[in-house]
Amino acid sequence: MNFKRHSLSTLVANLKTVFQRHSAWSVFAFLGIVIVILYFPALTAYFISDDFGFLSYLHFYTRDLLNGQRWGEWLLGGIQGAVFFRPLANAFWVLHYIAFNLDPVGYHSVSMLFHLLASYVVFLLVTLLTRHRSAASVSALVFAAMPVHAEPVGWIAAIYDPIGGLFFFLSVLFFVLYLRQHLPKWYLMAFGAFMAALCSKEIALTLPGVIILYDVMFHGLAPLRLGERIKRHAPFWIMIAVRILAFGHGNTGLRLDERNGWNWLDGILIRVANPLIVEPNAVMQLGVLVGVIFLVWVYRSRREVLFGVLWIPITFFPTIVGEVSDRSFYISSFGLALVLASILTRPPFYPRRWWSVVAAAGVIGLIVIYSAALITTNQTMRKAGDVAETILKQIVKLHPSASPDERLVFVGVPDRIPEGPLVFLTGFPGLLHPWYGSREIQALKFNKFPMWLDNLDKVFFFEVDHRRVAERTDLVQRLKERTQCENYSAPFQQWNFATSPLDWESWNQLVDFAIRDHAWSMRAVGDDPILASPPFELSTLAIGEIQITMRVRAKQPTLRGEVYWLTTSQSDFSPGLKLTFPVLADGDWHTYRVDMARSGMLLLGDHITQLRLDPTDAPAEIAIQSISISTHCSSWQNERCVCTPP
Repeated sequence: MNFKRHSLSTLVANLKTVFQRHSAWSVFAFLGIVIVILYFPALTAYFISDDFGFLSYLHFYTRDLLNGQRWGEWLLGGIQGAVFFRPLANAFWVLHYIAFNLDPVGYHSVSMLFHLLASYVVFLLVTLLTRHRSAASVSALVFAAMPVHAEPVGWIAAIYDPIGGLFFFLSVLFFVLYLRQHLPKWYLMAFGAFMAALCSKEIALTLPGVIILYDVMFHGLAPLRLGERIKRHAPFWIMIAVRILAFGHGNTGLRLDERNGWNWLDGILIRVANPLIVEPNAVMQLGVLVGVIFLVWVYRSRREVLFGVLWIPITFFPTIVGEVSDRSFYISSFGLALVLASILTRPPFYPRRWWSVVAAAGVIGLIVIYSAALITTNQTMRKAGDVAETILKQIVKLHPSASPDERLVFVGVPDRIPEGPLVFLTGFPGLLHPWYGSREIQALKFNKFPMWLDNLDKVFFFEVDHRRVAERTDLVQRLKERTQCENYSAPFQQWNFATSPLDWESWNQLVDFAIRDHAWSMRAVGDDPILASPPFELSTLAIGEIQITMRVRAKQPTLRGEVYWLTTSQSDFSPGLKLTFPVLADGDWHTYRVDMARSGMLLLGDHITQLRLDPTDAPAEIAIQSISISTHCSSWQNERCVCTPP
């Protein structure tokens, strides 16, 4: 667009007014009041999920970090490892811990402050894009009140998004000022803010695409040569190349396929429609997509609307190969705020005298809906924190102290509350480490209690039922009784293959079956031969050894066998639930013993219902004489193992 000299001077003067006049700061104050009101339910919420991982690390290693140690481990990786490169935001974590220790109010206050600053920069940026203070004010208010921001602002561990969003918006703001005024200071500030955003969240990798979009849409007709345009954008792309080559792209792997694309598009539509569509379905989402296309057509001459619409998929694009979440939509939501504000404050064709009333009603209605949904979501975030804090207090009350060699085992620990927010999906061990003063204490959560038979004096079982925690000393006693039965053994099930396979089945890579020399003979033709037992049922607490008597001939002198088991809590055999044993391929008979009870992988209350035997891991000639299962219990009374015959 061709700007006249006096028009540019007027624009610069107006921009200075935006920064300097008291009314601009009144917008900042008003946004602050709105954010405090809307996020007040989450202000005193306790920590949840990933928060405990950060706090555990910082509780023990902040002194090391201040002494210049562990920088590579923390600043360049954080608790997630080097998959994420967020040194600036991780540095803020250290400052927060120094200032607030284990007080969640301070952390929430800082998150709200970053959201306030980001909302105010949205106001300044939209002022530049639209030259309308009403549109800028509405966009900032909409951005501040969006319910999709409850997670990135209300969840302490998601502070990366408000921090990254603030610097992202600042970078675009300074780049716009540079193109308007051509002052080098604005360019340097834009590049510096980009660097800060890039060191806060991976989503900043999309910023060069945004500023190219702005350059083309708002300055496409300016009499500037292509070489000049390339020169001003090249440093941003070079920095992205350096960032990716040195530290990766910030995800575990590029897995772009059709399903990723639909999930990504679905994620955009859901968050654009939130909370206007409570339970989105395919028809409603299609309606949203059609509505967006209609808006693009109606407002095709309104550059800021098209810019806002295109901003959303550009900035949300990295989630197409990663996790689609509300917090990843934080930067993308600027585009939605810009579009809504422009539509509501600047009519496309209606008489303005009528549209002002319609627009005011629309803004009020939208803010009311957004605010109600945001407050409700923040209340659920607080509820999740209350659950975490209540569980912690009860654990400490039941078990006031712990030594580093203890194992605290929990079942029923909630990953989420029914309304959705996380509680302990991750970070559960970090909940207890600061309280007990050691990161060596094992705090483990299971769906069922594990059947452990070693060091039972250092094992403590706890059952969580909603917010109530109870210690299960009775289970430890049962396991101690079971260990006293180690010397007792009786046959439970025995298969002698002298005359038939006895309902055992071949599932894979086994041929040439025959009964010869009172044994079941077969040939493995690959490295994954599989046999499956007939169904049976035996309590995990009662099971003893599995004995396999077989003869193997192969080219290798030693092979590997594997025993898998299926229980009542499994739908199929699991690759992680198996025991291996060495197999001698010397052509002689050998009896192999597998002690499942001491594997540490069985669960109390389960019953084993089937075995899977992989006799070798290579082609071989195999003959199996017998397979047997023993039990250490002579009887089973009230779920207790009794080993003295009645």
